[in-house]
Amino acid sequence: MKQDLRIIRSSIRTFAKQAALLILAILPGLSLRAQIEEILVLDFNDAVFGSNWISVGDPAQFVSSPVDGNGLRLLPEEMQSVPASTAPYYPVMIIPIPGGYSPDHGYQLEAYCYPDLAIPGIGQCGLATLGWFDGVNFYNAPQILSFGADPFNYGITPWHLGGPPTNAGTFAVALRAQIGPNDIAMGATFDNVMVRRKPYGTSLSMLTFVLNGAYDTGLGRMRDNLRQQGLIPLLEPYTAMGYPQINGGGEVATSFWLDLTAFSVHRAVDWVRVELRDQNDPTQLVASGQYVLWSNGRLRQSDNGLDVVMKAPPGNYYVVVRHRNHLGAMTAAPVFLSSNLSTSTVLDLSQTATATYGTNAQQNNNGTMCLWPGDANFNGDVKYTGIGNDRDLILTAIGGATPTNTVTNTYSPLDINMDGTIRYTGTNNDRDIILETIGGVVPTATRAEQLP
Repeated sequence: MKQDLRIIRSSIRTFAKQAALLILAILPGLSLRAQIEEILVLDFNDAVFGSNWISVGDPAQFVSSPVDGNGLRLLPEEMQSVPASTAPYYPVMIIPIPGGYSPDHGYQLEAYCYPDLAIPGIGQCGLATLGWFDGVNFYNAPQILSFGADPFNYGITPWHLGGPPTNAGTFAVALRAQIGPNDIAMGATFDNVMVRRKPYGTSLSMLTFVLNGAYDTGLGRMRDNLRQQGLIPLLEPYTAMGYPQINGGGEVATSFWLDLTAFSVHRAVDWVRVELRDQNDPTQLVASGQYVLWSNGRLRQSDNGLDVVMKAPPGNYYVVVRHRNHLGAMTAAPVFLSSNLSTSTVLDLSQTATATYGTNAQQNNNGTMCLWPGDANFNGDVKYTGIGNDRDLILTAIGGATPTNTVTNTYSPLDINMDGTIRYTGTNNDRDIILETIGGVVPTATRAEQLP
């Protein structure tokens, strides 16, 4: 009986975890906030120093804090028993950041500081700094909080994105009290020190587009045949296909997000690629990333189901979407992308109102704009006849001699309609889609990808 209860409880916990993850994926606002992590929280209530904390000079003390129980009291460097030559430069307390520094994340520092002697508007109380300590010197990142001598001081830094100025030493928070020519504080008490992090780069909270090869007009969404047959690989395919990567490549999906079936419009269709290009020269690739496209047209990170985050500084970029057997498309003008996860950009390329670069960059399928299918050799155009055409590759794949042959249970760019089967003739064949893409009347016509 007890064993049965344990099994039931375990099943409930598993279900609850999956349900929570699913809610994060479905609700954009929640998913955005979920990407922000509090990786260091110091309220000092336990009055215990960490085993890896580093103290320079006289030891710090725990005293009563106006904010929350205990606080950490420090003496100014000039009043401590440290060598005079180093006193102006040494931090007092070094607190390492759990997990160290990650170039894939941006960081934010928050803290309170209270002076022993408070005279409003005069001097400084102390500094809280996020940076690197090499055992001798502390190298500052652009996250520095300077507290005045006012009775109540609170500070929070902007998000720092773009990588560290140095990677020397230990990534840590430095706390120090200070006095100077205009500083009169005899000590400072720090409390509620917090370090947050979020994925580095710009965010697209609702990036949407449609692959016409898999689009079902009756259902109003893309088919997920590849997912149903377990054909979508866990590793993104675009690096192996020769696509250049900048701050991307090698993304890996989790089985949970590829197998998700709880909601019919939230099922994995395939891997797709997103590029950011320079606002002044759209031929120049700035950043790339591979994501999982769901059947409702939404793009999600492959390992957690959250919104798209590109590893590039905030700014204006041309946004390009690509697929392994469809022609890519690009926004007609640069789009501003923010690093603020709560105000990230919404971009829906499936809407007729969303302008794209070039002429007829997408196919209008009953009011839904879709990427053109049929680029089986991923060379940037679709051809039915002639040298380098896409049709012959399908015929060769099935054997060439018997056009009715098929290749089943396959993940291939020759599977234009993305049903897991390569067909040259008959119902649901892949050849006819190529003919339709080029116009369907003149077999020698071609359709070129509208990318600079």
